[in-house]
Amino acid sequence: EIYARLGSDNFAVFSPCENADSMVEKCKVIQYKIRKSLHVRFEIVLSCGIYLFAPGETDVNKALNKANMARTGIKGKQAYYAVYNEEIGENIAQPAILAEEMKKALEEGQFEVYYQPKYSLISGEIVGSEALLRWNHPDFGSISPGLFIPVAENSGLIDRIGRFVWDAVCQDIRGWLDSGVHAVPVSVNLSRSELYMEDTLQMMVRTLAEYQIPHNLVEVEI
Repeated sequence: EIYARLGSDNFAVFSPCENADSMVEKCKVIQYKIRKSLHVRFEIVLSCGIYLFAPGETDVNKALNKANMARTGIKGKQAYYAVYNEEIGENIAQPAILAEEMKKALEEGQFEVYYQPKYSLISGEIVGSEALLRWNHPDFGSISPGLFIPVAENSGLIDRIGRFVWDAVCQDIRGWLDSGVHAVPVSVNLSRSELYMEDTLQMMVRTLAEYQIPHNLVEVEI
């Protein structure tokens, strides 16, 4: 068996087992031993997500992701254990699960910025571009911004996502300038929620200065 700490308060156990029930029993034993050995007055509760490897399956990261999806589905509920199934996978659109997955996506670099060119109808040349945020989930592929942006706004994650996009755009523009590529203005979408945040403008100006980006190379779309 392998016991590992993945980070923060996340742990993983890899164990041979005959079925999900035997893994649930193992989780119960771990839970019992933690409560007995810590000698603290606080209630320590494990939220355990269980995923069973299919015959021949070797992708550990996908297994961890699916176990984590099962776990996030029971957080805040009166349940300690959940076994991953396809129904849980289909429930990725639930706001609570999406919010948890977005936090993980920010930490693991699942988000990417794509650039949609703007062409002049007169000359046919590229005269600008728009930065588009894309989320490539390791299990579910591309997740629509129409699905996750509203959840990000309601959960308070839009601030972190907006900062990620702004930094990525400035970093890319700096790379284009340094490599001698003709840079065109890039428009970046700004969520209405970000307008209410006091330090949004300061963050944008500070990042432009950090990467030494001429202000005429960025546009803001609200």
